[in-house]
Amino acid sequence: VQFDSTLPCSFLFTWDKDEELLSLDVLFASKISVSRQVAMSLILSRLNYTLAKRRFVLDFDGGYVLYRQSASLANSLYLPHAQRLTFIANMEKQGLKMAELYASRLEDEFSDYM
Repeated sequence: VQFDSTLPCSFLFTWDKDEELLSLDVLFASKISVSRQVAMSLILSRLNYTLAKRRFVLDFDGGYVLYRQSASLANSLYLPHAQRLTFIANMEKQGLKMAELYASRLEDEFSDYM
């Protein structure tokens, strides 16, 4: 799924066939330095405490922060096609909203972590 954004982020949908789980990752362009990754993971852990099925993740190998939301689509096979598309579009909107909210904050408030 492609949509235009001027945000410093990449968006990726993945489908886990075995788990029937659809995930959307919003990868922020800001890279966390190795020396600050533990501190950033603690900040993200605190932030995640308030989120239900969504979370922020720090990729310790690459140093990138991403926002991930996942949804089980086990029962969605029985939904009309239009409803499934609406469900996916809502995931996109939520991902874009989080990107708009956090992309600049990561760069502005945590520039010393980069």
